[in-house]
Amino acid sequence: MQHYGPRGRVGRWGFLWVVVVIAVPSIQDAWAQVPEPPPPQPPTFELPEVVVPGRRPQPVSTTPASVSVLTHEDLERLGVATIGEALQFVAEVGMRVQGGLGALSLPSIRGSGPNQVLVLVDGIPVNSVMQGLFDLSTLSTAEVDRVEILRGPFSAIYGGQALGGVINVITSTAPGVELGVRRGDLSTDGVSGRWSAVDGRVMIAGDRFSSAGFRPNSDVTSTTLIGKTMWEAAAGSEQTLTINHFQSALGVPGSTAFPSPQARQDEARTIVSTGWHRESTDGQWTALGYWWSDDLMFVDPGSSVDSRVATQVFGMNVQRTIALSSEGVQVYGVEAQSQALEDNGPVGTRQATVGGLYVLDERQLSQRTLLSAGLRYDLHSIYGGQLNPRLGIVHIIREGLQLRAGIGRTFRGPSFSELYFAPFNNPNLRPESAWSADLGVTWRTPGGLEVRSSLFALAATDMIRPDSSFVPQNIARATITGGSLELAGRLSSRLGGVINVTATRAVDESTGEQLLRVPLLRASATLHVQVAGGTLSALATYVGNRPDIDPASFVRVDMPGYLVTNLRFALGAPERGQWQIGVDNVGDVQYEPIAGYPAPGRTVFVAFAERF
Repeated sequence: MQHYGPRGRVGRWGFLWVVVVIAVPSIQDAWAQVPEPPPPQPPTFELPEVVVPGRRPQPVSTTPASVSVLTHEDLERLGVATIGEALQFVAEVGMRVQGGLGALSLPSIRGSGPNQVLVLVDGIPVNSVMQGLFDLSTLSTAEVDRVEILRGPFSAIYGGQALGGVINVITSTAPGVELGVRRGDLSTDGVSGRWSAVDGRVMIAGDRFSSAGFRPNSDVTSTTLIGKTMWEAAAGSEQTLTINHFQSALGVPGSTAFPSPQARQDEARTIVSTGWHRESTDGQWTALGYWWSDDLMFVDPGSSVDSRVATQVFGMNVQRTIALSSEGVQVYGVEAQSQALEDNGPVGTRQATVGGLYVLDERQLSQRTLLSAGLRYDLHSIYGGQLNPRLGIVHIIREGLQLRAGIGRTFRGPSFSELYFAPFNNPNLRPESAWSADLGVTWRTPGGLEVRSSLFALAATDMIRPDSSFVPQNIARATITGGSLELAGRLSSRLGGVINVTATRAVDESTGEQLLRVPLLRASATLHVQVAGGTLSALATYVGNRPDIDPASFVRVDMPGYLVTNLRFALGAPERGQWQIGVDNVGDVQYEPIAGYPAPGRTVFVAFAERF
C-alpha cells in the first residue's frame, strides 16, 4: 500500500527554519530594552481565569497545572469548523483524524491514547461508555466560548479516562445576536446563529453543517442545537438549565485498503443538565446534575453489518469551596454516575456505577510560592477502587518569570468494548495506572511576549494494548518523556500569534518500540499580521515520522512526516461584521494522518459573521 508524505523535501527542519526566519527579528524587538524588573509580587487572583485545573475559576498564573486556553476569538482567527480542527495547533496535543470534514477526530495528549483523554462539555464527562473515546469532529466551534486543555498530572482529580489529560469545552453565554455562514469546496455549507438576552440569562444557538467529502461515501450532515437559561433560585443562589442536542448522518468510506462505499453512520446525542450555585461569606456551593444519551447506528450492506449502540448516563457532582482568608482555598467534592449500554452485538446490555470523592488544598506559602495538593478516590462497580494523589507548586522567581511543577497519579479503567466485545475482549483486564510529572517555566516579557517551556514524564503500568490476535492485554510498562517550547503574544506591533514545538518519546517497555501513532516531533504555528486593512493569518502544522499499522497487511509501518499550511484573510471588525477567506492545505500535500486514511488536498472557503 502506498503511504503519502509531503511533496518535495520539506521536513521538520524546514518548518523550524521558516519559523526562525519569520519570528526571530520580531522576538528581538520584543525583548529589546527590557527594564530592570520590579520587586517580586505574590501571586494574584485576577483574570484570565480557567476552571479545569482546580475545578473552580482561577487565574492561569496561580495553578501549577500545564493548561492551554483557546478563546472564541482564537477559534474565529483559526477559521475552523470543529474543535478537532482547532486542537491540532495546541502544544503537546495531537489529532488522529480518519479523513476530512466530519471524519473521526480523536485527541492525543502527550502521547496518550484517545481513550486516555477525558472530554467535558460544560463540565459534563461525555466519553463513550462503549469505547472510552470522544469524537471531537462532533463539536462545532460556533457555540463555544472557550476550550481549556489540561495536560499531565493535574488531571488526577478527574478520575478514570483522564490519564493523559482533560479537554473542557465551555459553550457561550455572551449577550447579543450572531449570525454566520460558510461556503467552500467539496460542496461545503454551514450556517450558524446565536441569540442571547442582554443580561445573558437566556441563550439559544444552533448550526447546520454539510459537506460532500473528497472520497466516495465521505459526505456528512450535522446539526447542533443549544438552549440555556439562568435564574435566581433564592437570595445569593443561581440555577441553570442547559439542553445540548447533536445529530449527524455521514458516510464511512473505510480505509483505502478495505473501502466501505455503502457504510453509513447516524448519531443522535442529547445532554440535559441543571446546575446550582450559591455564594456564601466563606466560599461557595455548587451542584451539577445531568443526563445524556447517545444513539449510534452503523450499517454496512456490503459486509452485512448492522450495529446499534444506545447509551444513557445519569450523573451528579456536589462541590464545596472554602476561602481561607488570604492564605488559600480548599475544595471538597463528590461525584456519582450511572452508566447503561445496549448493544445489538457482542457487548449486549451492560451497566456500571462509578463514584468519586476528591479534596483540594491550595495555599500561599510565601509571597512568591503557592502549594497545591489534591487527593481523589474512585470506586467502580466492575474493577474496584483507585486512589490518586497530586501535588504541585508555583514559584515566582521574579516579576514575569514563573516556575511550576507537579506530580500525580492517574488511571483509566477498561471500556465495555475491551471487556465484553467477544471474541476481541478480555474480561480480566486491570485498569491502566500511571505516575506523571511535569516541570515548566513561563517568562512574560515587557514587550508582550510569553515564552513557555515544559518537560514531562509518565510511567505507566498495565497499559491496555491488543496482542497479535487483537485481544486487549495489560502490557507490563510504558514510559513517555518529552518537552515543549512555545512562544505566544505580540512579536511586533503588527505581528502576533503562537509558535510551539513538542518532542515526545513514548516507548512500550515490553518491546522497546515507540507507541503507535506518536511522532517524535510535532510543531505548529499560527501567525497573524495586519495588512491591507485586514488580518492575514498563516497556519502551519508539522507531524514527524511515527509508527502505525498498515491496514492492508496488518504489520507495523513507519509513516512519513508531513507539513501542512493554511492561509486566512479576514476583513472587517470582529465585534461587528467580518468576512474571512481561507485556503486549507495550500501546498496540496498528499498525506495520511492515520495509515490508510488520506487527508483532503487543497480546498478554499469563504465565511461571513455578523454581530448585533
